[in-house]
Amino acid sequence: MNIRKLTPCEFARAIKLGLGRAFLHVVEYGDSGIEKEIEEALLNCHVYDWQIEGTRAYWVFNIAEATGRLRYYAERVLERCDKEEFSENNLAHQIQIAWQFFESGYSAFRPLAFQLYPRLIAENPYRAGCGTRLVDLAGAFGLAFAARTIGNAVTKIDDYACSCIYEHCEDLLSEADTRDTLQSLAADDDSIRRFLDACARHRESTEAAPLPRRPRPTLEAILEKVERGEHAPSGLWYRHVGTHISDDEARKLCSLMEETHDPWRELAYLRMFANRPMPELSSKVLQLLNSPDHYVASAAADALGQLKNSLVRETALRLLDSCEQGKIATGFELLKQNYEAGDEDAIRRALLLISDEELLHSVGMDIRTMAEENENAELAEFVHWFYENGPDSWCRRYFLQELVERNVCPPEILFEAQWDGADETQYYARAILARAEAGADKPARSDPN
Repeated sequence: MNIRKLTPCEFARAIKLGLGRAFLHVVEYGDSGIEKEIEEALLNCHVYDWQIEGTRAYWVFNIAEATGRLRYYAERVLERCDKEEFSENNLAHQIQIAWQFFESGYSAFRPLAFQLYPRLIAENPYRAGCGTRLVDLAGAFGLAFAARTIGNAVTKIDDYACSCIYEHCEDLLSEADTRDTLQSLAADDDSIRRFLDACARHRESTEAAPLPRRPRPTLEAILEKVERGEHAPSGLWYRHVGTHISDDEARKLCSLMEETHDPWRELAYLRMFANRPMPELSSKVLQLLNSPDHYVASAAADALGQLKNSLVRETALRLLDSCEQGKIATGFELLKQNYEAGDEDAIRRALLLISDEELLHSVGMDIRTMAEENENAELAEFVHWFYENGPDSWCRRYFLQELVERNVCPPEILFEAQWDGADETQYYARAILARAEAGADKPARSDPN
């Protein structure tokens, strides 16, 4: 496979999104002219959603290592970490990077990680789980340092993060050594005791028998709360109840929605149609798309997004022709059940106007729904577009899979995906290529691996 040489701008975009072509470029052409882009990726977290995607530090470090100039990048990272201020995401990323450098023989990165960790906890104690890297770097000393740092935090301790650090140390040392180390220190150190208390709380919560499942509230019970103005169940409860109501109850909800002008009641009623279609289109729900209450407008879009209807389709196309990103995103939500061949020009124009990553991710999920429910060949263009432009590396695998299922995946895309920033995408691409080499059929859509 010929590896295309990237321009500095193309490389910067590829390394930000985690596309495999960034790694392949360095392997084939080196890092001349792109040193700054690699340096920035080592210092800054480009992951869209850390909780879902995880850290990309290992992948970025591999790119730096592939340049053959790891010492140069080590010196630049050390210099800048010492002089500049970084956000919590970047600090957490740098601790992961520091561990990678230390594992490769750069001993100066161990003290750096210990300098960064208190800064991270001061910014956000819920990122405390990075303390596992301190354990990797210094064993029991790293555990004690992380425990003191967390225990001294002025805000609430994250029990789960504490337990992760403690159990990681048990895996590296032993259960007895880990326990004895902290218990001996806790005798004279309140911060260590607070850390151990957090670990104990988490252990108790996981070992306790599960609470009996609460019965699903009836529609009548929720409506009574709404009528009394009480705090009703969360949005998730509304959605859950909505999937279980009868057609008659759905019609009753629509009647109640027509009668009220109270935004709180409108929101409650609309949320129950987030995962099930309304029995019929209400002109009022179309009007609520323009509600001054953001939550009501969003709930109206969710409800209309469940309907296949000519008026909803007409509204979707009108919103796609807007110049406002929020309205365009709503247009995509309404179009996902109402797409027709010939809508490609409207979709193409609208996509070019969205720069907000959160809205772009939402639109990508709507395009994914359209592609899964329509075999129109024209949709492959937009599936490919989101493979190239979607901000979330976790979701990129689904766009890759859709291209493969449609037999339109460019060979260079499947090849580069073997070095993607997301492990799951790498595994999927390698499995597809291995099956092709063995002469086996491609996996069914329901088989993501």
